[in-house]
Parts: sequence; structure tokens; C-alpha cells
Amino acid sequence: MSEPIFRDLESPARFVRITFSYFIVLTILEVVLLSVRAAIPSAEVHLNLESSVLQSGFWAYFYVHSGSLFVPFVRTVNEVTFLACAAGFLFWQFRAHRNLRVIGPVELIWGPWKAMVVWVIPILSLICPLLAVQELWSESRVPPIGEKPQDPNNWWIPTWWVTLLLGGPVGYFAEKAGDQIPTLESVAAQDAFFALFGALSLVSAYLAIKISGRITTLQADLVTFKERAAKATQSSSPPIGIAIPTR
Repeated sequence: MSEPIFRDLESPARFVRITFSYFIVLTILEVVLLSVRAAIPSAEVHLNLESSVLQSGFWAYFYVHSGSLFVPFVRTVNEVTFLACAAGFLFWQFRAHRNLRVIGPVELIWGPWKAMVVWVIPILSLICPLLAVQELWSESRVPPIGEKPQDPNNWWIPTWWVTLLLGGPVGYFAEKAGDQIPTLESVAAQDAFFALFGALSLVSAYLAIKISGRITTLQADLVTFKERAAKATQSSSPPIGIAIPTR
């Protein structure tokens, strides 16, 4: 059985960065379209605008149909993008955990597969993925000399996790608001929930990019540190195979 080797982490991190960037752009677009739909004050105004589409041109058509056509389309594309983001982040996390074991020796609580499985186990999924990513962050840092300094960016992971968890119930309430009989109030409530969901998604997506990029950089620095330490140890040890005379 061959020993595990250090795998490239920059490529998965780049994929995370690209997919989450698309997700951010689509989420901003969806929030803008929701604002346009909320700007339509009543059904009568909608009908009046609908009758004047030919006279007003493209922007009137865009204004009228932003709710019924563009928002569902953008939301569907965004959901597909989110699936790509989730798959990319999990693959990056798996490889980062695996690399950390290769770099070792380090006592890890969360192995690559264990860190993946807890994402889908009820109850455990509320806290364990957070702990796994925190372990990645702390153990990927170069061992300091003396007391371990405080990392100024250690708020990234808790904030990412809180916004990610809050996005679930907010999105659920947004969907439930759409199940009611359509009224101006129900549409406004649904748009408000979706706007809040979009804001939470933007924060969590941005921090996911920052966290994956930071840990990738930390592991690259850790590999360099380990290689230099190994070379320094070899150069300071006595040559092997030379007999030392004794009396």
C-alpha cells in the first residue's frame, strides 16, 4: 500500500472561488429583481403597465415581468450554482483534511471522511462541520515559537457558520409565504424573507471564499516550513557511515 502524498489544494480552492463568485452575482441580481417586483404598487398598475408595453419598450417589459419571469429563472440558475458550490467546497475540505494528515505528524479529531459525513447527519450537522473547519484552520498554521499568537481573522469561521445556519429557516419561511393566497401583503412578506435570505447567502458565500483561500495559503506555508525544517535537521546531523574512533 503506497503512502499518501500531498495533493494540490489550489485548484479546488480556485473552483470554490469561481463558483461562489457566480453565486454572489446571481444572488445580488435576484435581490435587485425582488426589489423591482416589490416596487409594483398594485394589480391595477401592473395591468396598466402591461397594456403599455408596446409603447414603453424593453424596460417596461422588464419592469412588469421581473417577478413572473426573471426572478424564477435567476433563482433556478442560482440553485444549480449553489449545488456546484457545495460540491466544490466539500471536495476542497476533503482534500485539505487529507493533506493535513500527510503533512503531520498531527493528532486530528476530524479525518477526511468523518468531516464529510457529519454534514448530512441530523443534529451533528448543526455543530460538527464548524468544528472540522476550525480544526483545519488551527492545525494548518505554522507552529509558532513561544506563545501562539491570536489570529485576527478567527471571526471568519463562526460568522460563516451562523449565516449559513440562519439561511435555512429564513429560506423555509420564504417558501411557506409563497404557499399563501397571493396578496400584496403575502408577496411583500415573501420578498422580504427572500431578501434576508439573499443577504445571509452573500455573507456566507463571501466568507467561504475567504476561509478556503486562507486555509489553502496556510497549508502551503506549512509545507514550506516542514521542508525547510527537514533540510535543516539533515544538515545538522553527523554523516552516516563514518566510523568514529574510540579509545
